[in-house]
Amino acid sequence: MPRNLHVSQFSDPEIPFEVAESLCGPVAAMAFARANGRNPTLSEAKELAAQVGWTAERGMAGPQSQLALLTKMGSKADMQVNVDWDRVAREAKMGQPVTISTPRHYFTISDYDSSTGRYYVGTSGTDLIGGKEWMTKDELAQAGRGVQAALHLTHTRVPSAGEPSEPPEEKPLVEAAAPTPERSGTRGYRIPRPEPVPFIEDVLKLGKPYEPYKLPKWRYG
Repeated sequence: MPRNLHVSQFSDPEIPFEVAESLCGPVAAMAFARANGRNPTLSEAKELAAQVGWTAERGMAGPQSQLALLTKMGSKADMQVNVDWDRVAREAKMGQPVTISTPRHYFTISDYDSSTGRYYVGTSGTDLIGGKEWMTKDELAQAGRGVQAALHLTHTRVPSAGEPSEPPEEKPLVEAAAPTPERSGTRGYRIPRPEPVPFIEDVLKLGKPYEPYKLPKWRYG
């Protein structure tokens, strides 16, 4: 099933961490766009989200705001307040993304394992401290502090002959770090680790002038 629909909300190093903390909604909308053959950037999704109520302080303005973002990004979708988990599992098994809206976070589901009852949420799970790639509906509700709604893609673009059926694999620009409680953000997201300080000998081998490494200003929660 397509796992490369998922993008980490921390994958753009140009977006400050305190802003990226609020990008779970735009990232979920990106998965729907990718399923329809589009490949928007995180910055593009953020700009469109700002037009439907997103702010860096609070994120999306609820599931209705998320639905409006999907429409703005060209994805036809419907919303179910009473989540039909059988429908979620059925569509996920087909590789069709489903967004689960919670008070804390937006999860993107793109696969289902009936033997364990776990849904594949990819980076939308691992971006959270304590989150996992595969989570049960109870784990999703616990991590998200409840479940508000499910957003379902109602139209998936069919690729033409000779066209790849999935978006190309993209390596995240910033790898997610292992959870470290003393360096967690105020909303429970992981903070990417800084690049290691290069040895002076390695710099001299590259023929580049050595510049003192500046650590980013971490936010403590």
